Amino acid sequence: MKGMKRRMRKEEDVTVSVLMPVYNHEKYIAKAIDGVLMQKTNFRFELIIGEDCSKDYSRRIVRQYQKKYPNIIKVIYQTTNKGMQKNIGRIQREASGKYWAYCEGDDYWTDENKLQKQIEFLEKNKKYNAVYHNVLCVDQKGRPCKRKSINKYPLKPSGSYTFNMIQNMNLVGQTASLVCRNVYDILQNNKDIKWFETCNCNGDQKLCALLACSGNIYFLNEIMAVHRVVLKEGTSWSAVTQQKNLSLYMYNSCIELNKLLYRIYKRNCCSKEYLKNLQQTACEEFYRKPNLENLVILICLNLRYIKDAVIWKTGKRTRFE
Repeated sequence: MKGMKRRMRKEEDVTVSVLMPVYNHEKYIAKAIDGVLMQKTNFRFELIIGEDCSKDYSRRIVRQYQKKYPNIIKVIYQTTNKGMQKNIGRIQREASGKYWAYCEGDDYWTDENKLQKQIEFLEKNKKYNAVYHNVLCVDQKGRPCKRKSINKYPLKPSGSYTFNMIQNMNLVGQTASLVCRNVYDILQNNKDIKWFETCNCNGDQKLCALLACSGNIYFLNEIMAVHRVVLKEGTSWSAVTQQKNLSLYMYNSCIELNKLLYRIYKRNCCSKEYLKNLQQTACEEFYRKPNLENLVILICLNLRYIKDAVIWKTGKRTRFE
């Protein structure tokens, strides 16, 4: 096989690598691990945990599970805190499975047949790269989230999604529901893999867009996982971005994602109109809360937008960078 020079898989090899980033999840990590261990499958799976130098007792709990299930659980212990994206990148490189599944340390799976159902679909439908499903969103105490501003994943019917349907940073579903083909197998060569790993944008959106570029994505109308919306602790997206002005971050993420997809597939994920809307969002954030931080974000985004607008007008480049 090209690129990563992976060895040929045998029947006894791992079919699914479950990737679990962990940081300060001592309250939740046991439930997350148990949700993986309860899976009933006719194939072998592994659980790779990235323990990102937690300040609480997460590492002790993870080590106890590793000792009890050494044939299933592999732990990557970081010596210093790397942050979410670098932690996920590290455990992705350790994955040997034909497929990847995700479950952050504060989420958990609720259906013992989850992996079996999703893998059966992908095995029978080669044109699909991934399967998502519905999740139940709960708060830190396990209560269902009712506010739309917090619950970002409303229930959806089953259906297929193409690249055109997920443009402008849209996600098909929540990451704890995702099972996909091994991205390194999809990309195959080292150059594309390096671009994927170093693309500095939201990891969930980068993964979803790349999977949709090279195949379809299916959404299954079943609730088989719980997404915990943690707002006050940890390194989850919800906690880190709570009440933050993300317009500049999102703008730069769009540009980075466009670079990645254009290099590999000659496609853009984010439109000029969407980028212009982010510029407008930065203006609205400053007028709503005119502090120094929002002013700096507004100025930086406008300067970046002016530079990009000149590039688009001259037509010298078809990608946005």
